[in-house]
Amino acid sequence: MSDVMELLEKRQGKKSDEQFANEMGIRGSTLWRYKNGQSDINTEAREKLIRYFSERGDSVMIGALLVYKTGSKFSEGELEELGRYFLTRKHLNTDMALAPSN
Repeated sequence: MSDVMELLEKRQGKKSDEQFANEMGIRGSTLWRYKNGQSDINTEAREKLIRYFSERGDSVMIGALLVYKTGSKFSEGELEELGRYFLTRKHLNTDMALAPSN
């Protein structure tokens, strides 16, 4: 269950796309396009989602977002480990820089 869209739908529960998207800082129509394969998650939206799930300590979702579009398959345990590492580093470095390094 390492697919970002599957994980998002699981976390959305019974909330509408609009409500869930607004909580995460994106538009409902944007979430709908992601879920229906009409658009990929861009860097700006991915950063918003990572911040949202970081605030909730959701290491599996963070891990899935970090590896999004790499083409690699990770188990839920591996995603959790990656997300925990990110959360640990975030707390050590309060910048939470997601920009690519030079």
